Amino acid sequence: MPVVRLDTMNQPFVRPALIRPRRLLPAAVVLVLTALILGGCQSAAPDDGPPLPVKVPDPVVDMQAYQLPGALGDLSLVGDAQREGGPGRLFFYQSPSSAYQARVTLYPLAGGWDTLPPDRVVAGQYGIIRQQLLARLGRRGYGAITGSDEGLYDTEHSDYPIAAVILRSADDPQKPVHIVMLAVALPVFIRVEREVPPDQAAELAAETRDWLEARIEALSVTASGPAGQQPGEQ
Repeated sequence: MPVVRLDTMNQPFVRPALIRPRRLLPAAVVLVLTALILGGCQSAAPDDGPPLPVKVPDPVVDMQAYQLPGALGDLSLVGDAQREGGPGRLFFYQSPSSAYQARVTLYPLAGGWDTLPPDRVVAGQYGIIRQQLLARLGRRGYGAITGSDEGLYDTEHSDYPIAAVILRSADDPQKPVHIVMLAVALPVFIRVEREVPPDQAAELAAETRDWLEARIEALSVTASGPAGQQPGEQ
């Protein structure tokens, strides 16, 4: 299978068979969806009436109520912190040898996004994350980057799909492989970024997706659920 080098955002990923997505996300489509979502949260004013609010107010979410399990596969939870640049929380996982790690970010959907079609919400936010991660890996010396299994995947516990991709360095096959997944458990996004050994990428991508599926179900339990139960506890 040929290697596709991601020199621009308009080039596609290679997709070997790992898990079968219901549709792939060409980069151009991702960018268009992102633009549509950013525009979709704005209200147009009627010709004969006063201007309507430009932006729907962001929801108020108690992020401290959300908890995650103490393990992600063989990685152990080592701490959490407030998300930079906005409301949300970061959960840090690490392997026993400290050679590999994962970061799980929970943060609220922007105001009005919960009224948009689920595919548009996930694809639009994923496009932003994808761009940021490719830039970060470039700064870390990954050089040309190949991607596989990029697409939207149906989930058992939500109408919102999981967006996923596996990224690796084409210039240095020994560098850790990055698994990136994005899901929604209203009212929050769940973003997983996990570093794994190159020879275990397929196996650990499946493990990560199963873990994320369980989190979607658990995090959908809101603070109004069973007495004393926090979102994410299961």
